[in-house]
Amino acid sequence: MPAEEVSQMLTSNGPSPVFDPEAYAASFQSGVVVDDPHHDFARLRSQRPVHEGTVAALIGVPEGLSRRPRLRHEAPHFSAFSYETVHAALQDHETFSNSYYEGVTTDVFGRSILEMVGDEHRRHRALIQPAFGPGRVPWWVERWITPAVEEAVDRLAAAGEGELSGELCHAVPLRTITSSLGLSAAEANEFSGLYQRANPDPESETRRRARLKAVIHRIAEDRRNQEGDDLMSVLVASRLAGEHNDDRSLSAAEIESLLLLLMVAGLGTVWRQLGILLAVVLSEPEIAVRVREDPEALSRAIEEVIRWEPTDPVLRRLVTRDTVLGGTALPTGAVLELNLAAANRDPERWDAPDLFDLDRVQRRHVGFSAGPHTCLGTHVARAQLQLAATILFDRLPKLRLKDSGPPPRIIGLEHRCPTRILVTC
Repeated sequence: MPAEEVSQMLTSNGPSPVFDPEAYAASFQSGVVVDDPHHDFARLRSQRPVHEGTVAALIGVPEGLSRRPRLRHEAPHFSAFSYETVHAALQDHETFSNSYYEGVTTDVFGRSILEMVGDEHRRHRALIQPAFGPGRVPWWVERWITPAVEEAVDRLAAAGEGELSGELCHAVPLRTITSSLGLSAAEANEFSGLYQRANPDPESETRRRARLKAVIHRIAEDRRNQEGDDLMSVLVASRLAGEHNDDRSLSAAEIESLLLLLMVAGLGTVWRQLGILLAVVLSEPEIAVRVREDPEALSRAIEEVIRWEPTDPVLRRLVTRDTVLGGTALPTGAVLELNLAAANRDPERWDAPDLFDLDRVQRRHVGFSAGPHTCLGTHVARAQLQLAATILFDRLPKLRLKDSGPPPRIIGLEHRCPTRILVTC
């Protein structure tokens, strides 16, 4: 996920400032707001599974930041739209390599697992994967997720109204991930404003990034001297397996890059997916009743929304050798864009795929990617969605969309998000 994900973010303390999701979504597409690209995705998928060109170009919108020179502008681009081709490419990480991202995010994260491949990726991911596994979900729920949700819902209850995208959906993952690392509320707020896109001040951004790295370094040193029960302690105590059956501790730079990536990815994905979930549920009275009354219905709604509207529709891979995918020849050095959103609505795999259906027979989707680079925090993300929605609806049984405000829409191409979700309690 690119660093610009954390743009125009909101603070975790107190009422959020006015947030403009349309400006956020448009900033990724040269100022154009993409409302609903699914019709175009379906048209292209029905023609053939793999097309030459980028997803943006194929649906006729400006490509904006997705075609910066550093993102291999000069390479031939192809886009996969069917579930079969997208899933196959995600599984074949040798032919379709995450080395596409090499150097793309280094200036923000340092060298991170996002751009690593093969054994290097396996060894680094193995360090942090156990902390995000199913068995550790209760640890996250008790220590960080529940307090974050309760704090956000308390503010909404006291105010009697609010805007869910900023005051709940963003606040919960921000508080969760930063608290798990030992950052204070003030330091978390510094992070939330780290990557501003509107009229950025490069010098200020550099200072903020240096400040955050200094905070991470300080906390890491504290945990080296006295171990705690948090994510930073896990990393400090971890041993990185070497190539020759040796191991070592992570360097300060490795801890910094991993944590910066975790904070950006963990914040953006949950913020937008929770917002999409609540926008759908509150807009459909029948779904709202079922979700409020039945935890199993809520679990099904979460899985369905990840399939139906994944927050990051497009991933990119570097083609490392001449190959054929979906009947299309791809040359070495080409960039393949994987359209997860189109794959997740492939009628060859799901009946009536454009319908948000709580009773759908659930099948594996690619909403959180697949293969070696499957989203690291899927279990924790699902827990945040489940707990946030459960506590919100239990504590605020009269919660509904404001009659006087515009209903929320889901917008964006590079990153899907809801417009403002104005509610009364």
